[in-house]
Amino acid sequence: MRASGDGPIRVRPVTVVAAVLAAVLAVLVTAPGAAARALPAVPAGQPAALPAQDGTDPGDEPAPADPAPGAEPDIDEEPGAAPGQAAHFAELLAENPVHISDAVPRSVPRSTAPLYAEQLDRLDVPAYLLVLPYGTVRGGDTRTMLARIHDRLGEDGVYLLLSGGRPYASAFGTDLPADAAAEIAAQDLPRDAGALRVVTEFVDVLIEGDTASRLAEVRARDYEDRPGEMFISHSDRRNQAFLTGLALAGLPLLVLSVAGAIRLARRRGRWPFLVGVPLAVAAGAVVPVVAPQVFDQTVTHDHALPTDEDLSLRVERLAAALDDGPFHVDPELPSSFTPEDRAEITERLAALPEPAFVLTVASDRDAEVGYRVDDLAHLLRAETGEDGTYVLLEPGRQDVRLVGYGSALPLREIRDEIREAGDAALDAEERLTDGEVLDLLLDELETAVPDPDSWERTLDQDWYEAPDLAADRTLGSLYDEDFGGGIAAGVMGALLLGGAFLGTGAVLGHRRHGPGAVTTPAQRARAKDRALEAELRKEVQASAPSRPSVRWLRNTAATELRGLVAACAAADRDGSHDAAVRDRAVHALDAATLLLDSDGSGRTDPDTPPAEVLAALVLLRAGSAVLADPAALSARLCSVNPLHGPATTAETLWSMPNRKPARRALCGPCGSYFGDRAAARRAPVVAGFTLCLPRERDAKPDPGVVAAGAAHGPWGNRWTPYHLLAGPLRQDRPRGVDVEKLITAAREARGVH
Repeated sequence: MRASGDGPIRVRPVTVVAAVLAAVLAVLVTAPGAAARALPAVPAGQPAALPAQDGTDPGDEPAPADPAPGAEPDIDEEPGAAPGQAAHFAELLAENPVHISDAVPRSVPRSTAPLYAEQLDRLDVPAYLLVLPYGTVRGGDTRTMLARIHDRLGEDGVYLLLSGGRPYASAFGTDLPADAAAEIAAQDLPRDAGALRVVTEFVDVLIEGDTASRLAEVRARDYEDRPGEMFISHSDRRNQAFLTGLALAGLPLLVLSVAGAIRLARRRGRWPFLVGVPLAVAAGAVVPVVAPQVFDQTVTHDHALPTDEDLSLRVERLAAALDDGPFHVDPELPSSFTPEDRAEITERLAALPEPAFVLTVASDRDAEVGYRVDDLAHLLRAETGEDGTYVLLEPGRQDVRLVGYGSALPLREIRDEIREAGDAALDAEERLTDGEVLDLLLDELETAVPDPDSWERTLDQDWYEAPDLAADRTLGSLYDEDFGGGIAAGVMGALLLGGAFLGTGAVLGHRRHGPGAVTTPAQRARAKDRALEAELRKEVQASAPSRPSVRWLRNTAATELRGLVAACAAADRDGSHDAAVRDRAVHALDAATLLLDSDGSGRTDPDTPPAEVLAALVLLRAGSAVLADPAALSARLCSVNPLHGPATTAETLWSMPNRKPARRALCGPCGSYFGDRAAARRAPVVAGFTLCLPRERDAKPDPGVVAAGAAHGPWGNRWTPYHLLAGPLRQDRPRGVDVEKLITAAREARGVH
């Protein structure tokens, strides 16, 4: 052993003498055996052994392959040494042709050995099976290992080894293509196939024959063409639950969105919804039925569940080995420790100030603790009841696991030192042997200073949780865990996509049918009403605006004044009108002239108030109307807008905020608009059509306007209706303008009686 990672090898005189005596004894003992092997003899009447698959005689020791870089030789050839792997496995197979390591109980419980024996019994030749943890055969030289096991067992037949779930096979004394069958079984089965499936497939291939063509086929196959996995993980099940929720919520909403988009694009018919709604309901009902059929997996693997005895086999075996000494090398694992190394390590462990136990263990996901090797120390401590530092060494890893119970040693710092030494060796393109790793560890343990505040684990902390293998094997429901997240994502996704579909349908419908396109009869009727209403509104507003500007009033009044003067002169010349008609027109012209030209200059006064200009314009239009239609002589003017001219009908309309609706005289267009539409007779609509003038800025409302409740009513505080203006047009309520009274009021406004 080395005193440290870089120090010289320690050599004790006693060790040297013992080694020399052992070598001499080995020469004396093995010489006769060597001579006997040099002259093999076949007893009379006994058939000669069949040649092995690789062409060597069964009795010959096959030449071992060159060891892989960093591999350490099997030392079981040395007399006095502990049995090596091959000898150990041969001894186990001599007792039972099926040996399942106790280090892989999760995937291959030892209690299932009869199932494997049943499959091997289908062959016509003896068959032997070894199920070992991953990395048991160092360097991957399984052919050499199987050959050594065969030589030590001395039995011909098929030898099958499963390591990490992968099969390796050799045949001795038979022409069965075991190696080819193992390769075919490994390539034809899914990657997560269980060990029993692999053994069954291996036996089936040997029985069916035609391995040459099948081997060529699997070797020509790409890696991606290999069968996929048979099972799924819990993460995959959560993804499936998410997809189920996504489909359950998203599909019905998307179907409805598509139906709405088609409806918007076509702008006619109800069939998109008559079809879409049942489809959406069907989609929502089908998903819970179809999802369990599509996602029909129920387990994460097909391994048999181990019994409590299966899970405790390795722990009990290792604990029993620790009863014999603090250092134990698992015979199933490769080892480079000589008897002298083991004796020295045991001696140094016994001399430590605190108890320490060293074991070589295999790290495999199918172990009783999985990859959590530290948990193995907990189980060993519970089995042995001994406090101290448990050192778990994985052969060839250049690392150790340290778990302390009742220990105050700085175990983390010690492990960091060993890791740094391993990293330094790798940087120098070298590797530390297991012996060098333990040498460094013992040096650290011998010189470590206890620290009461250091990290430690004790049974009182109860940090270990036994795995629930049954729950780990069984997949959860599709409606658990991420199902709710799928529902939420489905709703949000459907809203986003549905909005895009509806927007696309609306754009297509607009391009195809225009913005006013209608579909159903009711919609067409409403569209017809809206078109008629728009036409009537246009006709009403065309005759005179309801919100004229002062400039428009003055310009229009000047134009109307010239027109009425010309019309009255023509009527006098023609004599085609009655005297009453001519008198009405002349009186209206005179009253309007008084309002517009108070000083008699023959021009419109620019300082005439807007209310009087409006009254003059109403008189001018009334005079022109009576000349155009003598029947209008006795008619009132339109109560909504006197500029529209004579009233021809009457309707019950809203009039004032402080008054109930009453009968009001209306012109033809206003009568048509307000006639059959209850909605059109509402206060805001009537107020919008009523003739108003803008209120002067910063002017307070007229007391009469305030008394009528119209200061801040439907007209707001910017407009004053014509019948509340100060001047000739003012009325108590707008039931229609009487032209004679308006003429009289205009004359009185100018002092003419």
